[in-house]
Amino acid sequence: MGAGGTGETVEEPIDTAEYKTGLKYDEGEYLFKKAGKVLTILRAISIMVAVICLSIIGIKYMLGSIDEKANYKEKLLPVAIGCILIAGLNSLLLAINSIMNS
Repeated sequence: MGAGGTGETVEEPIDTAEYKTGLKYDEGEYLFKKAGKVLTILRAISIMVAVICLSIIGIKYMLGSIDEKANYKEKLLPVAIGCILIAGLNSLLLAINSIMNS
């Protein structure tokens, strides 16, 4: 019989010291470090692609006729805007990542 004669059995409390109750990585620090590495790689790739695209369009512009130059000017503006957006977004994400890591 249990305590007080009520018919209930008293169980021993569970020792939680043997169980791992915390996160595997301290508060997402691992995730932010990996994200920083991925952003660094993406930034390098985007810079290479932007330089290559702008170089190709620039060379074609210098070597092209008057009609082709007008066509390349139309192509150059979206590429330049895309490069600015990629650089700006990547810089913003890296800034957020560095703030979260500190």
